[in-house]
Amino acid sequence: QNSKGRLRSAIFRERLERVVSKPLHGQFLRSLQNRWTDKEKTFAWLRSAGLKGETESLLVAAQDQALNTRYHQKKIIGLDVDSKCRVCNKNDETVSHIIAPTEYTHRHNKIATYLHWSIVKELGQQVPEHWYDHQPAPVVEREDVVVMYDEAVITDRTIGANRPDIIIHNKREKRCTLIDVSVPADANIAAKEVEKRCKYKDLEIARMWNTKTKVVQVVVGALGTLKIGFENYLEELPCRVNAEQVQKISLLGTAPNPTKGPIYRTINALGSRDHEDVGTIPVTRKVSNSKAGVVDGEQPLECSIWKLSYYPPRNVVISRSGVLVATRHNISQFVEGIALGV
Repeated sequence: QNSKGRLRSAIFRERLERVVSKPLHGQFLRSLQNRWTDKEKTFAWLRSAGLKGETESLLVAAQDQALNTRYHQKKIIGLDVDSKCRVCNKNDETVSHIIAPTEYTHRHNKIATYLHWSIVKELGQQVPEHWYDHQPAPVVEREDVVVMYDEAVITDRTIGANRPDIIIHNKREKRCTLIDVSVPADANIAAKEVEKRCKYKDLEIARMWNTKTKVVQVVVGALGTLKIGFENYLEELPCRVNAEQVQKISLLGTAPNPTKGPIYRTINALGSRDHEDVGTIPVTRKVSNSKAGVVDGEQPLECSIWKLSYYPPRNVVISRSGVLVATRHNISQFVEGIALGV
């Protein structure tokens, strides 16, 4: 048994060294070779997140720098193309540029929503059964605890950083917790954590509200990288927060969200370029009353099937208005009359 274990470990180390040594595909793994990255927790989502196979494959392809971006086409394959991003037309279209655009806040907001849902639920506030149905209220007050979501702190002088994502003010115990969320590029999580820790030093809440103040920074990489001690920060919150759930929200925000994920956002921005129109398909759209939350009926929607050169081999269904409806590797997997909420 010991001999088998040693042999298995030796084979694993050999394979790992082989991948890490690759100039392109080993970039992500080399970025984890430091003293602050929690390597085990970083890859925990592969065992417990419950993601679909095509979602996992897309995320791993992004980690391996294997997406067919313009930069990859020009620098690696050697095609005569412009390496600039097809969305912003400013920076090189690299994987890092696609997955972590500075103007993209959907993942950040979803993580903040999950944290807010967990906090007010712990306080006994009535909340939806699932966190993703939760709509954070700007201010929630329960007995001696006030929870503020994305609210600016009024100060006696002008301060640039005065809007933490969540503020928990316990008046009875005279404690104040500032929660700030960030989903940066995976190579920048350590620098971003330091930035968040120092960001609110001029806010002076301790002086204005006469409380003890601490900052809890929730920083997770766009491709799931976690820093050592990430769970310790979550334990400082007055509620139970699942670290793997926070990581999963970040990953789902990066890849498979058809309307808001940064990878698919780039697909939507391509318009009629870089694709081959290979046919049409009838799709049934659910027509619902957003206030009542019930389905009123169904409406036929004529969609086109595009074979993208951007993420080969991948076919997508695009509505006439340009909205990405669904993705499949094989066109034959599309079924007529499938009901999609788009």
